[in-house]
Amino acid sequence: MTSLTNSEKATSTFTSQLLPTFKRQMFVYTFFRRRSHFPSEPWSTPRSTTRTRLEGDIVTLSTSTSTGPCRETLSSGTPLNGRRQGERNFQPPLELIHRLRSHGIKVRGHNLIWSVEKYVQGWVKQLTGDTLRHAVQHHIQDTMNVTRGLLEHWDVNNENIHGHWYEQQLHDPDYNLEVFRIAHNADPTMKLFLNDYGKYLAQAKQVKAANLGLFGIGVQCHFRHEADPDPDAIKQRLDTLAQAGLPIWVTELDVSVHDQDTRADFLERALRAVYGHPAVEGILLWGFWDVRHWRGPNSALVKGDNLDLLPAGRRFLDLVENQWMTDETHVLSQSRDTYTVRGFHGDYELHVIYQGHDLANLTKTFTLGKTDHTINVDVHV
Repeated sequence: MTSLTNSEKATSTFTSQLLPTFKRQMFVYTFFRRRSHFPSEPWSTPRSTTRTRLEGDIVTLSTSTSTGPCRETLSSGTPLNGRRQGERNFQPPLELIHRLRSHGIKVRGHNLIWSVEKYVQGWVKQLTGDTLRHAVQHHIQDTMNVTRGLLEHWDVNNENIHGHWYEQQLHDPDYNLEVFRIAHNADPTMKLFLNDYGKYLAQAKQVKAANLGLFGIGVQCHFRHEADPDPDAIKQRLDTLAQAGLPIWVTELDVSVHDQDTRADFLERALRAVYGHPAVEGILLWGFWDVRHWRGPNSALVKGDNLDLLPAGRRFLDLVENQWMTDETHVLSQSRDTYTVRGFHGDYELHVIYQGHDLANLTKTFTLGKTDHTINVDVHV
């Protein structure tokens, strides 16, 4: 998820239990290492052939656009998704999902339908009434059943405030709610998202009030070419959307700048602004490789077949792997030693080191969120 949470740090208390006979002058070292790339910090100021976003601990798998390489390489295989009616091929995306998950990378789905008319398949535009309703329902149910348990999120109706083709075709202004209802009934455990840009606080409140499983608000952040992100403006707009009382995920972030050092500066400015907002729980970049970035090399973090780091890539890694990473070591010398670690939100590993050896059976993993967390470890040496 590239997972990031709110602007406060939380604490984790570690309590060790040593055997009473532990008398010698030995030391047990423990260290906490935050694993996920996007913890949280107080507020301070795309398209590859496979259509995945590999920047962090979560990637987005695109499944339902009607043109371009996504449909050909990562089609969800559902009837609504193909160029021609009845096209079905779940295997490529499922293989990719399993491969990503085998490397500990979480995956989110984007998107179940897209209401902007130019992205609606030609054969779908020929459908009307109940035939169209049934096709959409089957598409959503089929897709969610096939990916059940494999994805973290689904974007449901992409950019719905900018496109209303399904509502207009069905003469049903509330059809967006029906789409959420179908998705929620298909998998009540799935975290469903809006994904849009512009002013859509009212829509978020409407879907939330309908109690249809809306988990969060997806915010697109495609900054104009050579535009310097304004942290104050970003905060103001996030404050507005946060009034819905839902988690916010920045789902599509990129900057476009020709000068590489300036690109790094602009990217950092944007990341710090969204990263530190208390309502933001996740960030995904919408591309990183110059060869396949949807906006071209002016937005890239790496270049060439060797994926050589550009200044923006180095800046990104410095933030997520150094500045925004909790990594602490403590020495335990007696029974019931207790230590409190104030750390960035995210996924953690706790290791116990004794005489230079990592006691693997004592390794603990946990997630530190908005509330404090206590870990108890019995150390027998």
